[in-house]
Amino acid sequence: MNLHQLFLTENAGYKVGVTMTPKGIMVHSTGANNPWLRRYVGPDDGELVNSGGNHWNTLKPSGISVCVHAFIGKLADGTVATYQTLPWTFRGWHAGGCSRRNGGQCWLYIITKNPSRLIPGSFFVSISVNKTSNKHCLRQW
Repeated sequence: MNLHQLFLTENAGYKVGVTMTPKGIMVHSTGANNPWLRRYVGPDDGELVNSGGNHWNTLKPSGISVCVHAFIGKLADGTVATYQTLPWTFRGWHAGGCSRRNGGQCWLYIITKNPSRLIPGSFFVSISVNKTSNKHCLRQW
């Protein structure tokens, strides 16, 4: 697995630093027609190539309080990678409170960038990428 660590240190979700004990992992596909990590992860580390500065490493991206644990998507060279953007023990800002339907305060949240565009041909192949990320996260606890 091609795992990078680039914490969103300028994001309000990182700055508050509220910790949690993860209860599980949520994997969410945006369904967006944009598989590139550079749109969300920053600053550019040489592999992302974001010249627009429109990533989530700002206080409130697009004016919204949002911060997640990781993104899976494409690097500038077209290869698929995972970027961890919050420590696994930090509470993310993504899905509300920790109840049966909401998991912002107790679940690791990983966003995939339209899995069907990441690995051509098979939904099941993209799921195996997510399972690899999940196993890595679980080993970190």
